[in-house]
Amino acid sequence: MPPAVLVLGGSGFLGQYVVEELTRGGEYNVVVVCNDGGSSFSSSATSSSPSVVASVPGNLATGEGLLEALVEAARLGRPGPGQPQSHSPGAGLAAVVNCAALSSPAECERDPERSRAVNVPGKLVAACNAFARATSLPDSECPCCRERPPPFLVQLSTDQIYAGGREGADPEAASLWREEEAEKRVPDGRAAGADEFNSAAQDGDDESGHLRDFDPESPAVRPCNAYARQKVSAELLLARAYPRSVCLRSSVMFGTLPRDKRAVKGMRFLQFCDEAIKRSAAAAAAAAAPGSDAAAGGATSASFFDDEFRSFVAVADVARAVAASVRMWGLGDGLDRGACALLP
Repeated sequence: MPPAVLVLGGSGFLGQYVVEELTRGGEYNVVVVCNDGGSSFSSSATSSSPSVVASVPGNLATGEGLLEALVEAARLGRPGPGQPQSHSPGAGLAAVVNCAALSSPAECERDPERSRAVNVPGKLVAACNAFARATSLPDSECPCCRERPPPFLVQLSTDQIYAGGREGADPEAASLWREEEAEKRVPDGRAAGADEFNSAAQDGDDESGHLRDFDPESPAVRPCNAYARQKVSAELLLARAYPRSVCLRSSVMFGTLPRDKRAVKGMRFLQFCDEAIKRSAAAAAAAAAPGSDAAAGGATSASFFDDEFRSFVAVADVARAVAASVRMWGLGDGLDRGACALLP
């Protein structure tokens, strides 16, 4: 039986891609927490993978059902008869992935209390800690099972935590970055390979502070709306109170809609553009038809922001990054290895 991953928001746009990536080739079983009672989830993984994909009810805002969902995921990932048995009842749970969010900036501005309850996962952290206590074995010889650590958590964040404006920015930063990139190239002008890059990184100054902007308390972190402020609060919560976690700051995700389109809330940017083009083409065709009133027809228009610059990322790439984090740091494969590794 493969280990299991608990996914919150697994029926959404990113969540369905994450479930499919985790279950590819039967690598993990997955338990999806559904706020609607757990009955409406569907995924291509259920038909294209030998993995088990189950859904359970749970509420990220109130915490209702979250501990039970963690227990169910651990049960689903436990070894079956004839397989090496684990020495901890919580060992079947490899990780928790939180894709759930109330991500509409306008909705977060209108109802910050409701959106904050979802976007700052305090109830999830409490449930994970309660799960660790419930599955610890005080009499075990293994220190990690005697006081079992909480499950590894992958939290999705956003690039909106950066204001993105030029005010306060170092005017020489861009040219300095280009100079540093040029220095990474070997004499013949080609880009340095992975081995050369890793060697250079190891020889570099560890006190350079090149990662300081990824600290949620960095001056570079200046959230530009209520949604972003809530995501910063989520990062700070995990940085201070839940070190077995990683926050992935995503930019705007694009990609084809997953199988269960009904569960994807809101219009995605790529689909918005596609719909605008289709409407315009249909209006133009109608206007050109014989006997039509061209003045009454004509192309339709779509509105875009002209003062906003965003970065885009393929949703499938984000799902691969999530799965890579689970593989690298997730525990709970259900095997007794004689020792338990901890996340550094």
